[in-house]
Amino acid sequence: MTRKLAECTARRFFRFSLRWLLLAVALVAVLLALVIPTVESRRHSAKCDLCKGNLHQVGSAAVGYFTAHGRFPPAYTFDSNGKRMHSWRVQILPYLGPEAVALYNRYNFNEPWDSPSNQRLADKMPSVFCCPFQPSTSVPSYFAVTRDGELGYLAGVDGARKLQLLIEVLNRNVNWLSPYGDVKPDEVAAIRSKTKIEGHQNGIIEAPILPTP
Repeated sequence: MTRKLAECTARRFFRFSLRWLLLAVALVAVLLALVIPTVESRRHSAKCDLCKGNLHQVGSAAVGYFTAHGRFPPAYTFDSNGKRMHSWRVQILPYLGPEAVALYNRYNFNEPWDSPSNQRLADKMPSVFCCPFQPSTSVPSYFAVTRDGELGYLAGVDGARKLQLLIEVLNRNVNWLSPYGDVKPDEVAAIRSKTKIEGHQNGIIEAPILPTP
């Protein structure tokens, strides 16, 4: 009798424990369903903020160049034969902090961007040139808006005249040292309206142009 009672009690305890275990699993599943989207949303927001911050830091470096030289850097320089030599990214390195300055000092402006000497820096791209939404961290995410080799294009935007300087373009397979691959003005609208990656829209740096009094 005692043995049967013990077995019955054990079965009841097992059913009771199993019921609570299933309830606990269900509660954990509900909590995860609530928490995971929040965490992902915060991660997405942080990536968006970093991407915008990088773009604005690059834009600020271009403005730093303007302050020092009285003009924005050319989108690219070229030699006497018209061959493109150096990108605007290399020219703004002195305005992006100590590590970028060190890269600038190692770069040889007497040789083309793809010379063996300069290609040693091909995989040394400063992280500020890359948006976190960019699948590859070895190619840049920010490109000059250029026509005829000048950085920036004066465009009419929402009824105002603005200088479009830089634009974010993801998955554009261009080495960061390359003086090729920048964006023509007639590409800007299509890039801005193209399918977003993870809901993130390509950013752009635009400066308002005040009318001359």
